[in-house]
Parts: sequence; structure tokens; C-alpha cells
Amino acid sequence: MENSAFLRRPKKILHLRSTFHAGGTENLIVHFFNRPSAAFEITLVLMKPGPLMHSLAPSANRVVRLYRKQKFDLRFLGKLARLVAGLRPDYIHTHQPIELFYAFLMKCFFPGVKLIHQVHLYNPRANWGFFLEKFIVRHLARRLVVVSRSLEEQLASRGYPLKKMTVLPNIVQRTHHLSAADKAKFRHRINLQPGEALIGMIGNFVPEKDQATLARAFRMIMEDFPNAKLVFIGKESPEQQACKQVFRPEELEKRAYFIGPWPHASELLPLFTLSVFSSRQETFGMAAIESLLYEVPLIASDIPVMRELSLDGRHFELFETGNATGLARRLRDRLSRPPDRQKLEQARKYAEKAF
Repeated sequence: MENSAFLRRPKKILHLRSTFHAGGTENLIVHFFNRPSAAFEITLVLMKPGPLMHSLAPSANRVVRLYRKQKFDLRFLGKLARLVAGLRPDYIHTHQPIELFYAFLMKCFFPGVKLIHQVHLYNPRANWGFFLEKFIVRHLARRLVVVSRSLEEQLASRGYPLKKMTVLPNIVQRTHHLSAADKAKFRHRINLQPGEALIGMIGNFVPEKDQATLARAFRMIMEDFPNAKLVFIGKESPEQQACKQVFRPEELEKRAYFIGPWPHASELLPLFTLSVFSSRQETFGMAAIESLLYEVPLIASDIPVMRELSLDGRHFELFETGNATGLARRLRDRLSRPPDRQKLEQARKYAEKAF
């Protein structure tokens, strides 16, 4: 009878989240939080504030703000233990090594709780986070959720237990936050005129994104397409400065624009003529799927996850990773002919169904 009652009652899930900025992980959490289910009750513990907090709708689920002041915070640990003691969750769900560390401690205090860990990014470095995550996942976690088959293969090759893995792609949806005035502000920022072509890439400037390959490719075609502009949207870093050096000073803020992060940047995609995703290393690719949802032609690097997401090039084009000349050739071809609207519509329907 007790087992039958356990199966009937909603499962209590404690979500630990160390950051709450816009991204694939957070979108997934918001999606489930805002859709109450008879199958589970979510208590979302925010370890730090973030701009996506306003996206959490009032529901049967619960938000608890237990902000920590440092990575290893004993006061936070005590508050979390009291919360778990009162709530008695069936599962603790984590996404980052630091969250998994605190979940591990809760497992030590409350052995009955089950751990579910979800990995969104691949960490090629053998640092403390890697060893901690792998140890806990192998020995204590009930399930390891990954966002793509490509990531599943990468983690398995580094000793993560394949038998515990489940593939669950990030949830990607069209949003409606930007007003017409917001979009006009963007057009004004890059002085985008009617009839001009806009090539864009959305992504923070980190080495893995390889925006420099796109910059070099655009530099090769600039003279042939005087009405084309290039825009990079994403958090600034030293990689951005190196990317700027591809252009002459007079070309910056005239043909090539580096505008930093932009709120709800995916909603600017309909203004793009072409979207480019030139990453050398990815586990999913939110901006790629968002491009499909907005029916924007996409050219992406030929890496495993892009082959997976494109169904081997069926729904968007692939170019040889890091090959600026090859990318320039595809940019030239795309800018020289109108887009295939039927193919873009098919890609959108695929993305809506799959993600």
C-alpha cells in the first residue's frame, strides 16, 4: 500500500540553480516550472539572482531564494539542509558541478533523496569540476541527462557511465519580448537601411565560438557585396578584440559591428539575411535552432552536434570548421540568390517538433 501511494502522489523535485541568466538551461527550467503537472511538484532554489527571474509565472510550483555569498558557503549549506529536511524531496536536480556538490552533501545528510544531474556543456579540461562531477555521477546519481547525442558520446569517451545517460535536448521557443521600438533601436545602432543584407552571429566571445573565422570570411566578400553588413551580438572578451583586428578601423561601425550583449537577441534574427554559427566546439547550439524557428537561412560549422541538429545538412548548410575561405564561398552563394522559402518552412517545422 505504501508503494502504491508513493507512485500515485506527485514527485517532489528540488531544482538547484546557481545562475539564472537567459540560456538553454534556464529556458528548460522555466518551461517546466511554468507548466504545473500532476506528476511532480517543483521547488526551485535560486543560489544567485538573475534577469530571467521575471519569466517565472505564479504557479503551483515554488521559488526559494537562498543566495550564497561565495562558492563554498556554510550558511547557505545550513539553510539548504533545513529546506530539504522540511520538504523531503524525492529528487534533487542539478545542472552544474557546484550545484551537484551541494546536492551530494544533501545526499550524505538525507540518503533517501535521489540525484539527477544534467549536463549542457562539455568541459575538455580535467579540473576539479570534471573530477567531482564524474565521481558523483558514477557513484551516486540516479540519472545523467545530456542535451545531445554528440555530448553523450563525448562524455562516455571520458568515463561517464553511458548506462545512466538520457538525451533530452534543450527547449527552444520563439519569444515575444521586444517591441517594434526595440527592434528599431537595433536597426539604428547598426544603421541598417532598406535593401541592405545583414549577416549575423549570436554568441559570447569565447575561443570555442570562433567568430574570427566569420570575420575573415566576410572580409573576403566585402568588396563584392557593398550593401552587406556583419554584426556580432554577444558578451565581450579578449577574443572580440582579436576579431576586430581583421578589419580596418574605418570598416568598424560601418560594415562590421560588435554591439555586445543584447536583451532577447534571438528576436532580432528576422532582421538577419543570413545567420552564421562558426563554433569549433558545441554540445547543442541554441542560436542555430532559433535561426530555424525564425526561418532565417543558417550556415554552421561542420562539427558533430551541428551534423546532428541539421540531420546531416538537410535543414541548414555546413562548412568546413575553421575554413574562412569555404565559409566565404557559402556566404557569396547565399547572398547571390533568394532563399528557398519552402526549405526554410520545412526547417522551422522540424525545429518546432524536435525542440
